Amino acid sequence: MNDEQTLYRDFDKIRFWVQTYALGDVDDQRSIENFIICESDEMVRPLQSQLYMVAKGGFDEEWMDKQVGLKRKVKYGSWENWARLMLQWIYEAKKRA
Repeated sequence: MNDEQTLYRDFDKIRFWVQTYALGDVDDQRSIENFIICESDEMVRPLQSQLYMVAKGGFDEEWMDKQVGLKRKVKYGSWENWARLMLQWIYEAKKRA
């Protein structure tokens, strides 16, 4: 198994969030709030870990562009910036929950 295959498997929670909560015109902050409300901690914690990995640069850019959406990367300037904001929004949403 090569590193790229490992990254694909490791980002299953990010892919789940995109496919389930981040569809259409819903902004990322609102969709992550919905995720926190609807999903268990057993889903939230792995998503946080995967976002932390992205924030630290541990990702395959081509995979992120394809699975999460190039438009999202352009909007936030980089995948690292996007992941940091997502982690901040998760923290804020969990405080309110």
